Amino acid sequence: MSSLPPPPPGGPTPPTYGAPAPGAVPPNHPKAVLALVLSIVSWFVCGLLLSVPAFIIARNAERETLASNGTIGGEGMLKAAKIIALIQIILSIVAIVVVVILVAAGAFDSSTNTSTGY
Repeated sequence: MSSLPPPPPGGPTPPTYGAPAPGAVPPNHPKAVLALVLSIVSWFVCGLLLSVPAFIIARNAERETLASNGTIGGEGMLKAAKIIALIQIILSIVAIVVVVILVAAGAFDSSTNTSTGY
């Protein structure tokens, strides 16, 4: 015979899985911070080499976040990462085009004097 009393009615509820309770903030997507850090660092180091992967990571993580029906958060962080990376991509492409134009204009400039002066 057991000397333990029976459990009270309405005891502890088992854990629930799925969407968080109303008012609770869902956890951020694991790649949200990575995308944001890569997009910010791309402004200081390796421009296109970091901003393109940051944009791709943010876009894929945003799709997963939207498909999760509210169980994964971080939409704002992912949107910021996409915007920062996209601006960096555009500015890098513009800078490359300007440099190419300047180099091409300088290479075909006929006013340069090649004489040594002797």
